[in-house]
Amino acid sequence: MHRLKIEQAVLNKIEQHGERTFPEECIGAVLGKTSESGEREAVDIIEIENAREDNRRRRSLITPADYLQADRVAHERKLDVIGWYHSHPNVAAIPSAFDLENALPWYSYVIVSIREGKAAETRSWRLAEDRSQFWEEEIPKGARR
Repeated sequence: MHRLKIEQAVLNKIEQHGERTFPEECIGAVLGKTSESGEREAVDIIEIENAREDNRRRRSLITPADYLQADRVAHERKLDVIGWYHSHPNVAAIPSAFDLENALPWYSYVIVSIREGKAAETRSWRLAEDRSQFWEEEIPKGARR
């Protein structure tokens, strides 16, 4: 099983972003490092404006310029973009079919469920190499609600 070490302060930032944008989806980049053993450590996020023009309550979009900017910021801070996060307003923190169609292998995908404006659950996922499904990433205890 893959692991994503993430400090409570970073989880709080993701959850607060989701609460602020509710009932629309929020989206952002997860910055951190990957160890030689493959364990990831998330140390910060970059909030990204949801570029989606329609159905923002169920969909989010990152533009190519947003990808480049996140990569530049990570590089300047000697970090990597190790994943992406978004919220699911009033829906479980489980990847949707849309998430599966639009995800890329390797990245961590952190999803926060926002129920009636409050963060209820935060989970992380990684896409299988064959793109057929997501596998849940363990978030070590002490770093989860």
